[in-house]
Amino acid sequence: MIRKQNGGVSSARNAGLGAARGGFIGFVDSDDWIEPGMYEALYAAIINHDAQIAACGYAIHRYDGVVFDDKVDPATPECLGLEQALMSLIHPRGIQGFLCNKLFDRKLLESSDGGLLLLDERIHICEDLLFVSRCVETAGRVAYDSRPFYVYCVRDYGGPENYNRERRVSELIALEQLVESWSGISEKLGGLMKCKYVTDAYHIIRAVAAARDREYIPAVRKYVQRYLKPFLCSNTVKPSRKTRVLLAIAFPNLENLLKKTVRG
Repeated sequence: MIRKQNGGVSSARNAGLGAARGGFIGFVDSDDWIEPGMYEALYAAIINHDAQIAACGYAIHRYDGVVFDDKVDPATPECLGLEQALMSLIHPRGIQGFLCNKLFDRKLLESSDGGLLLLDERIHICEDLLFVSRCVETAGRVAYDSRPFYVYCVRDYGGPENYNRERRVSELIALEQLVESWSGISEKLGGLMKCKYVTDAYHIIRAVAAARDREYIPAVRKYVQRYLKPFLCSNTVKPSRKTRVLLAIAFPNLENLLKKTVRG
């Protein structure tokens, strides 16, 4: 057992990485669970496909008791190449960029000084996506088992009372690093990550407005506009989403007020 002062999720995971001695490494969040045979199946996938990372399907157990167990596209192949795997990390029906439905070969995480790749503790949102992306970029492929072995429990923590400026904006630090690394792989990947950056910045400006953090709105507007041109020119983004982003830049709290009016 590891006892340490609370320093956030990344700090806890890094402590676990520091104590890990096995040849393969996996992560499980304390409020989720895994089905029997998950790591046996992921290990078999790594061996069968000569890979260093394996991912499995996952289920979402929502706070109201509803369960979704078909989150990943059933057409996802048993082995994803580099670009396919990276796109799957951010696709709504992909393997996703979180850590917990994956198994990593320890050798993939080892650095030249003998330590292991660690999560960036300054980043509180998308820190797992950044970590997984770095691993995939190095490994070059991901083995996949479609069975939903990992059960992710979603809590209803999305209210304005849980808003934290530092946490939300740290997400964009992670995404900016991914824009740079993905753009170096291909123009298509770079464009997809720029669109994700704008989409996430749009959600942040709405959160800032809902929390009435008015003094920070001008700064977040600039974040939303950073990759606005490729976002608006992208044929992968729906026109309705483009319209919502443009409205949020001009009127950050408009969509929040409209939704509140419809609900109430």
